[in-house]
Amino acid sequence: MSLSVDDILEDDTLGSTILLDAPSAVDSNYRECMNLLVKGQPKGALERMFERGVLNDEALDSPAHFTLCLSCYSNIPDFASLGVSLQTVAKRVFDVQQMNDTILHLRSRDDAMAQLEKYFVCFVRTLHLQNSRDRLEGTIQLQSRMKDEIRECSEAILNEEDALVLRDMVYTYLVDLEVGLLHNKKSLSLYDSLCLGLPQLRDVLQRYDTMGTTFEDTITRDLGPLPKPKKTAAQRPISAVTPKPITNRDELQGAITGSEPEREKQVSVSWGNLVPTAKKYYSDHVAQFLARQDPRILRALSICLLLLVIIHRDKFRSHNFRQLFQRTLRNSLQQLWYITKTLTSV
Repeated sequence: MSLSVDDILEDDTLGSTILLDAPSAVDSNYRECMNLLVKGQPKGALERMFERGVLNDEALDSPAHFTLCLSCYSNIPDFASLGVSLQTVAKRVFDVQQMNDTILHLRSRDDAMAQLEKYFVCFVRTLHLQNSRDRLEGTIQLQSRMKDEIRECSEAILNEEDALVLRDMVYTYLVDLEVGLLHNKKSLSLYDSLCLGLPQLRDVLQRYDTMGTTFEDTITRDLGPLPKPKKTAAQRPISAVTPKPITNRDELQGAITGSEPEREKQVSVSWGNLVPTAKKYYSDHVAQFLARQDPRILRALSICLLLLVIIHRDKFRSHNFRQLFQRTLRNSLQQLWYITKTLTSV
């Protein structure tokens, strides 16, 4: 996360630093570049800085010039969109060999935390311009330094503004470096691993919020959803036995002409642990339906089932038992539908 143009306009520290530290308050080249940045043209500002020699090593020794350089580069999402000259400058300014010296220089400033955050953003984007070997080497070194700076910053938070900068720095580390450069899969475990060695970090990010959303939530929502709690044994649904539907005439004939015990077994297999009264009502009436092929028996069966539920309502108060009854009733009616369909086609 980097400063937007609105942030730059509202940043009194940035404005005062540039005006006070500028080599010349009337430097027209410098002011022209600054105006382009404020107007939302960071790429144009960099091009003008390059043309005017503001991006050479000597000029960047000035805190004002370096601040302007960081602000411009950090507002460009993809450095591949820059020309070759500006990419070369980025590789020189955000270089592994100069990282330690640059960080020490930035830490000595009053706005050290904000400048470090922008520096890390620019460094990550510059690594995408490097070849695979240099990118990996630079990423590993940057990873170590960013952890150190995040630790230092988390222990020195004084207000919400500092915490906001820390949030952006952590986001850059997790999303842009761990995921973008090291190709780790987005996961909350990345955040947990970072917090494991930084005891103050989680507390700071949970303490501050924006419109009810903590800084920690802002980071973790881009890493993946929270793991769903596992269901306990008591929460798992009870599955009823699904009877095999009768699909041909031979099976139907066997069900009709079979002995009474066989028919009872055929039609009552799905009832499981239901009360004996329910099994008897169900078995008797379905057996009559199968034997007589009389639709009136089906209506009588429905009435019996309804009365049975009313009579034994106290026994159906258990949630699991009621769920089992509902599923079994549905399966039984499905079985009757197959029977009716088959009888119609006979």
